Amino acid sequence: MKVQPRTSQRIHTISPNGQPRRKLVITSAIDVEEDVVDFLVPNRVPRGELTLIAGMPGDGKTLWWIEIVACLTRGDFGDPPADVLITSTEDSIRTTIKPRLRAADAVLAHVKFVSVKIKEDDVGQIRFPDDIGQLAEAVEQGDFRLLVIDPLLGHINTRLISAFKDEQLREHMMTPLARIAQANDCAVLGVMHFNKRSEGLALQRVSGSQGGITGPARSVLFMMRSPEEEEQRVLAHVKSNYGKKAASLVYEVEEHMLEIKERMVSHPHLRYVGEANYSAEDLLAGFADPGRVREAMEFFQVELANGPRPSKELRAAAKEVEMSDYAWNTAKKKLGIVARKSDFAGGWELSLPETTLRVRVRRVSESRSHSSHSSMDGGQHSSHYSTKNAKNATRVRRKTR
Repeated sequence: MKVQPRTSQRIHTISPNGQPRRKLVITSAIDVEEDVVDFLVPNRVPRGELTLIAGMPGDGKTLWWIEIVACLTRGDFGDPPADVLITSTEDSIRTTIKPRLRAADAVLAHVKFVSVKIKEDDVGQIRFPDDIGQLAEAVEQGDFRLLVIDPLLGHINTRLISAFKDEQLREHMMTPLARIAQANDCAVLGVMHFNKRSEGLALQRVSGSQGGITGPARSVLFMMRSPEEEEQRVLAHVKSNYGKKAASLVYEVEEHMLEIKERMVSHPHLRYVGEANYSAEDLLAGFADPGRVREAMEFFQVELANGPRPSKELRAAAKEVEMSDYAWNTAKKKLGIVARKSDFAGGWELSLPETTLRVRVRRVSESRSHSSHSSMDGGQHSSHYSTKNAKNATRVRRKTR
C-alpha cells in the first residue's frame, strides 16, 4: 500500500524531556492509494510478503519449495522466469539441494545461494540480526522474486534472539524480513518445524513463539503425510490474510535418477496429483483416517435409506457423532450423494443416488417384513440412524481399532 503524505497533514512532535525524537504523521484515508496483492504461487504465496511452510522432518517441506523454485525458474506461473535466493543450514547444497533442483528440472542459472565469508577460507551461514542489513542489499541488487530460508529458526543468533519471545523475533527478524519483502516485491518463504504439541489449534503446532512467528506471516502452509498413501504428501493452507484459504493439494514422492561424478544416484522430487478434501485440522487430529470415511459412508447410507433428508438436519446429526468435514465431504463424493433444493424458498436436501436408493429401500422393506413376522410383542424396528447409537458405535469402533 502506497501512502503519499500531503503538506496539509498535521505533524505532531513528541518531545520527552524537551528533546525531539520522532514525528507522528497523520494521513487522511482519502489520500491513501489503494493497491491489490499479487501472488507468486497462486493463492498461497503472496508477493512481497512473508509465508511459512511447516511440518515434521521428512514430510516434504524442502521437496515442496524446491518444486516451487523450479516452477519459478521456468516461468510456470505465468510470469517470466525469475531468480531465487536460498539460504539453508540443514541440507547440503552439494549433496541434497542442487541434485534435487536438477531432479525437479529447475533452471539452475536462476538459482543463487547466499552464505557469509568469515575468514579467507571460512564460510558460514546467514545469522539474524547480524546479517540482515547485508541480506537486504543482496536481495535489492539481485532482483530476486523469492527468498527461501530453511529453516527460519536455524538462522537466528540465539545469543541475541529467543525463539520464544515475541518482541525479539518481531524486532530483530520478522519485521526486517517483511521490509525486505515489501521493498523488493520479493516473497520470503520461511521453513518451520512442528513442535511436540498434540492438541490445540493448527497454528499452535508451529515451533517458536506464535505471536512472533505465525502472527507476522501473511500465509501459513502445512506439509504432512497422506493418511491413505505412504508416498503421498498433503499441502494444507492454514492461514491466509489475503482471501479464502486455498484447497489442499496432494503430491506424490517420486525418485529420479541423476548422474553425479559418473555414478547414478536416486533423488526424490514431488509430482502434483490433485486437490484433496483434507484440512490441516483433519490431518492433525486424525480425522482423515480412512476408517472415519467408512463410518461416514455408513452414516449416509442409513440416514438416507428412506429418501431425501434436509442437509441441516444431517449436519447436526453428523456433529453429534463427531464427524469431520473431511469425512463428510469424502463420503459424499464416494457415494455420489445428490444435493437438491427442496423448493424455491426452502433449504437443501441430500439423497442417495437413485440406484443406491432403490437397493437400500428394498433391503429396508425386506428387513421390516421379516421383523413384522418374527416379532411377538408388536415392537417396531426403526431404520433411523439415531445420533446416540451412532456415537456409541463410533466409540466401539475406536476402541477395537
